[in-house]
Amino acid sequence: MKRGDSVELKMEKILRVGDIKDKATYACKVLEYDTGRESLCLLLETGKLRELSLDAIYFCKIQSEEEQISCTGRICDRYHGKAGKILEFQIK
Repeated sequence: MKRGDSVELKMEKILRVGDIKDKATYACKVLEYDTGRESLCLLLETGKLRELSLDAIYFCKIQSEEEQISCTGRICDRYHGKAGKILEFQIK
């Protein structure tokens, strides 16, 4: 997995009682992959940051030139940075 790979995020399970499961699929690009922490830094291309919950498990599909990788995890941070709308995704 490398910078620029396409990513799709889709909510799999909501963790907070009373929240409604989001059925949208969000397009992102990989900015960075930290192998030691098993986390991804993603650039959100579709949607708004607040639409993505910090209290949910997401299914993540990463498409590179060579392969397709799938995993699940949580968004641990979301913010506006110099590159745009940034998501910190912790792989489970």
